[in-house]
Amino acid sequence: MGIRKIRELAELFKGEWVVNELMPKVNEIYNLEKQGYLYRMCCIYSMSAVSSQLSKDQISQHVTPILVKACKDNIPNVKFCVAKAIKELHSADKFDGNSVNQLKELLKTMTSDSDRDVAYFATVALQGMN
Repeated sequence: MGIRKIRELAELFKGEWVVNELMPKVNEIYNLEKQGYLYRMCCIYSMSAVSSQLSKDQISQHVTPILVKACKDNIPNVKFCVAKAIKELHSADKFDGNSVNQLKELLKTMTSDSDRDVAYFATVALQGMN
């Protein structure tokens, strides 16, 4: 429900609102050391939900750094969530070349993750980027 509301707000207020109001909060929540993994997953889902309102440059500057960090998370649920988000954003042609290259390398690493779900979703996302 909350993710749907964030998408609606982004559609109403557009990309500058997302960049100026939402992304600082997403960064703050994602980077809090004591937050549980569900908070990090909500951040990833939120970024996917509002990405349609962002340009490739805005994605590169504000979203990609969090995706990179999420790819290196210790929690498998966060890693397969980010793999799904990367696949979705790439399918929507939201990444610039640098982001694609950076995320491909991380996904390649994730394909050999010890968690089967992480490896599977990373493989699916990587196949979608080739």
